[in-house]
Amino acid sequence: MAEVASDSVVPLIPAKKIRVKVYQSEGYGSRIWSVEIAILTTNSTDPRGYVSNALNPPPPAIVKAFLPPNCKKYMSGRGRYGTSAIREALNQGCPPQAMHDALKAWAFSVHGNNNTSVESESSVELDEQKALLRIQPATMIVGGKVYRLVPTGEADATSLIKKIRKQAIEVSKVESKLIIDKAGIDGRMIISQAQEEVANMQVKVNSLRRELGQMPPNWLVDSHRPILKRTDSRWAVQLSLSPWIREIRFTIPYWDNTVLFWDPLRPHNEEFYKDGRMPAWVVIGSEGAYSIQSVYMTTWVTTHIGRTGCMELQNMPARLQSLNDLMNLERAVNRGIQVVNLNSPLQTDTQNYWPEFREQLPPTVISLLRRDISIDPSHGTTMEAYFNARPTLRPNRTETARAEQAMVFSVAGAEREEV
Repeated sequence: MAEVASDSVVPLIPAKKIRVKVYQSEGYGSRIWSVEIAILTTNSTDPRGYVSNALNPPPPAIVKAFLPPNCKKYMSGRGRYGTSAIREALNQGCPPQAMHDALKAWAFSVHGNNNTSVESESSVELDEQKALLRIQPATMIVGGKVYRLVPTGEADATSLIKKIRKQAIEVSKVESKLIIDKAGIDGRMIISQAQEEVANMQVKVNSLRRELGQMPPNWLVDSHRPILKRTDSRWAVQLSLSPWIREIRFTIPYWDNTVLFWDPLRPHNEEFYKDGRMPAWVVIGSEGAYSIQSVYMTTWVTTHIGRTGCMELQNMPARLQSLNDLMNLERAVNRGIQVVNLNSPLQTDTQNYWPEFREQLPPTVISLLRRDISIDPSHGTTMEAYFNARPTLRPNRTETARAEQAMVFSVAGAEREEV
């Protein structure tokens, strides 16, 4: 066996440092990704104490091999090489930390030795680093070096799985029995609470019946119409109105009270609109007292009936004390809503109109109701000149003020109180 002389020198592997840096820098008016890989060799003559030897990034295929499986898709490398391919992968969404770790692993595997350390710099924020660490492959640090753990074999875990499954079944049986027992106890408690609530509700119902006391008039019950008991102890009964529009009118005082008329649209025949399917309500007070303000609609409205009515109608019954009085009021209200008077509509939001009522209104009339447009002639403008300049506003016909005497109703300045 050979002996080593006492004055012999065992050669040492020189110390080496590898620096890997992935960061964003300013360039061409925007921030771009940059990569630096360098070997720092100790040099006593250099003021810094080391010499930096830059390394070119590996080909895309090699970088892709070091990336985690879920990041390989970003490293296509088509038409790109080196830094350009890495920059493209980062721009497409590859996590910077994953790219940094891949380059560090490559640099250490190619240029490292037992006396090599790796310095890392990454521009990734702390929160992003924590998120990225969760998707990195398993690693192990030994002696200051990082090793990637790769599966090398398999073990038969069948018996272990059977044992775990058996234990899970036993635990589930115990838990299921506890759940069933608890469900039985909860069910009995729910039934007991429900019975108690039913008893309390019956007490409240009986108390409410005593408070209401007053019953609706017999003729109202015999009418077989929907009726409501109001909070003010008055009754309301439903009216069945027809959404048919006979005429649309607008009086212009400046033109000697000339009345402009627009013809209603007819998507369907007239008989379609004349059936009484539009619901309204009338509130009946003591001894059948009511007024036009007592007539109202709920979900849908018309031009002159909303939360109250604003028409003065002819042939209205003085009181509602019989089904015949109710039907006479129904006919009078139907005659009133057949005429849309644009001078003083109660409801201007046509989106809330009863659908079959609204579909009969021409676009010009809807715009006038919603105040999107107006007919406001300036001083000295004749009607013909006005409509020649605005053909879209021209009515279908006009009448003089003498036709006002034949009108069925007039819109009054009704007080808009809610019913």
